[in-house]
Amino acid sequence: ENLMNNPSKRAVTELYGFLEKNSLPITPDGHFLAYKKVRKDFLDIHSGTMSNAVGTVVEMERNMVDDDQNRTCSTGLHFCSQEYLAHFGDGTSRTVILKINPADVVSIPNDYNNSNGNHPPSQLEQARGLNGP
Repeated sequence: ENLMNNPSKRAVTELYGFLEKNSLPITPDGHFLAYKKVRKDFLDIHSGTMSNAVGTVVEMERNMVDDDQNRTCSTGLHFCSQEYLAHFGDGTSRTVILKINPADVVSIPNDYNNSNGNHPPSQLEQARGLNGP
């Protein structure tokens, strides 16, 4: 139901394939869990300015997110599958688990074998922190 509340037909199609391929868990309230690499202090790796600490709700206006699936790393909040984790970050980065409402997803880039959601969502909640990759 949450997925069908997404205003973008393309995002619905892209996300369905992403979730199916990567076997990401669906929560009882219809969200899904995904992963994100962050710095040791839970700040984002790219700018070092956005806190991704456990329990933090991270938001971005939907119209500020790049919805072009052909641009790998662009403007937006990023998430990925477990498979993609080895391709990003370094030995000092942490992995957090994100709880994401499918209605908020904007785009799934078409690279990395459909394992990377680089541009969405417009809102996500850091559900849990993990040490290391």
